[in-house]
Amino acid sequence: MENNLMERWLDYTNQHNKLEKKLENTLKRKVNLSLNEYYVLYYLGKTPSHCIKLIDISKYFNLSQSAMSRMMVRMESEDYGMIERKTCLDDKRGIYIHLTEKGKNMLIEAERYIEIILNESL
Repeated sequence: MENNLMERWLDYTNQHNKLEKKLENTLKRKVNLSLNEYYVLYYLGKTPSHCIKLIDISKYFNLSQSAMSRMMVRMESEDYGMIERKTCLDDKRGIYIHLTEKGKNMLIEAERYIEIILNESL
């Protein structure tokens, strides 16, 4: 019985890894986003105000603090401009991430490809 469970687990992780790689490659090729960058846009898009505390969004990722910081800098840069950071008015140490208009448009464009791939694969 244990071997059957292990085979199912390995099959599941293999399928998951293939799907994740397909999503990553498609997003890179079509909209110049990494999968993690898409996830940031996705989570921001789900909030009513399109903003979230940086510390809260970090909980969704298995990234080091420095990797998360580099991703935020890249997404905020002039070349990308998908997010902007603002200091929390209540707590000057807190930082909020806001979805920009460019970020909203990128999210809409990326979601088209995500939906196609997930519909084909799931």
